[in-house]
Amino acid sequence: MRRMRRFFSFSTAYTTYLLFLAVLGVLYVTRLHSYLLFHSLTELFSVAVASGIFILTWNSRRYFQNGTLLWLGLAYLFVAGMDMLHTLAYKGMGVFLEVGADLATQLWLCSRFIAAGAWLLAPVFVDRPMSIKFALGGFSAVFGGLLLWIFYFQSFPTAYSETEGLTSFKIVSEYTISLVFALSGYLLWRKRSFFDPEVLTLMIASIAACVVSEVMFTLYSSPYSTANLLGHYLKTVSFFFIYKAVIETGLTRPYSLLFRDLKTSEEALRKREIELEQVNADLELRVAERTAEAHSRMLQLQALASQLTEAEQQERRRLAQVLHDHLQQLLVAAKLHLAVIGSRSAKTETRESCSHVDDLLQQAIRVSRSLTAELCPPILSESGLPAALEWLGSWSLEQHQLRVEAAIDPAANPARETLRIILFQAVRELLFNVVKHSGTDQARLVLRVAGEMVEILVQDNGRGFDLSRIQSSRRQGFGLFAVKERLEILGGSMTIDSEPGRGTTIQLLAPLAEGVEVEKARVVYQPENRTCGI
Repeated sequence: MRRMRRFFSFSTAYTTYLLFLAVLGVLYVTRLHSYLLFHSLTELFSVAVASGIFILTWNSRRYFQNGTLLWLGLAYLFVAGMDMLHTLAYKGMGVFLEVGADLATQLWLCSRFIAAGAWLLAPVFVDRPMSIKFALGGFSAVFGGLLLWIFYFQSFPTAYSETEGLTSFKIVSEYTISLVFALSGYLLWRKRSFFDPEVLTLMIASIAACVVSEVMFTLYSSPYSTANLLGHYLKTVSFFFIYKAVIETGLTRPYSLLFRDLKTSEEALRKREIELEQVNADLELRVAERTAEAHSRMLQLQALASQLTEAEQQERRRLAQVLHDHLQQLLVAAKLHLAVIGSRSAKTETRESCSHVDDLLQQAIRVSRSLTAELCPPILSESGLPAALEWLGSWSLEQHQLRVEAAIDPAANPARETLRIILFQAVRELLFNVVKHSGTDQARLVLRVAGEMVEILVQDNGRGFDLSRIQSSRRQGFGLFAVKERLEILGGSMTIDSEPGRGTTIQLLAPLAEGVEVEKARVVYQPENRTCGI
């Protein structure tokens, strides 16, 4: 069975060649009967093939991306016309009366000139556009000029003499044509990457047959000699290869001929897509690695910020404890001793001085107690953020005469102590900014739960400010943007809404529980009525 399949596969692949060999055999038989019939059949075969090439390329001209094949297809229309005239002018046909073999030989050379010139210029259009109008105009001008040279001016050089045979002009022309064909084959081979391998092989074979054919046509002494016969056989072989390369391939495998560039582009595109997918995979891997690294850095930064805040708070507690347990006790003791000294003194001036110093000590005790509360209010660690903000409102009225309307949700107490400390310090800083910059003695403080976040609003109806000027300012410290940066490190955010003459609203967001990110629970501030309700 395998041998049978191989046999039929072989016979299918080489059927055309077998048929062509049969045609050559028929031509040889006709030559034995009549050389004129043999010549007519071989030339008509060439005319038919050349015409078929033109018809195929002309009807497919919109799809050709390789200009070489389109250029040759247009050229073969004029080659077919000149070969037809050569056939009709052949000695014995009787179409052109009172002419010898020279006219047919001249028309033969003209046909070969057109074909050789077309093949020589064909590689030029492999990778550059070609104008069909320009090509048809050029071939028409050459075709018409040659006919005028032969029939009208009758000055075309003699190619064949009835007495001397082939002229020097004919022989030199044939060798020149052979060299041009050989050169065109070399140029096509240099640009072989633009052609389907099988099509290129057939084209090179056709050119090679043409070269040998032209050499044969330099050797005959009579139009009916063996050299002339071999030359026509080789020309038939040349056109057979062109038929295989263009017509058969164009009909059975059009993608190899018409869409060669498209197929190559698609293959290159697939290769690029594979490369792009690999690059994307590498990029995604790198992005994942960078994201993981950034996330790790963020966690480290959050831990560092928490440690910094805790260290700062511990230092505040230590200072508050020093003020409470030592400085305040010393001031109270000094006040008691001063009272004893004043009571025992009999001098009026001494008692007045003691009273004045007692007032100063009492003032120092009040300042010390105030500093203790500012450094580390015990209520924050003992009762949480809601109670601390309630106390902060009362403290603001007592210390700065700022009346704060507080709307406090007891449930809005972040789980992380670090966030409670930062939020408390931030609100205190914001209320102090109201005192310093707003020009009003009223403010509104809101603490509530917003999804998975704790939301704080600090509002005033004061003079407001230009946010762009504040953003360009380089002032540092625990100001607005210091609050913003520290909150963002710990997974929170700060939003400012302010305009000159319209007051200010500042929104603080922080995770309510551990592990909540602000991007996953974003609360967008919606401007409300700015009246503080006081």
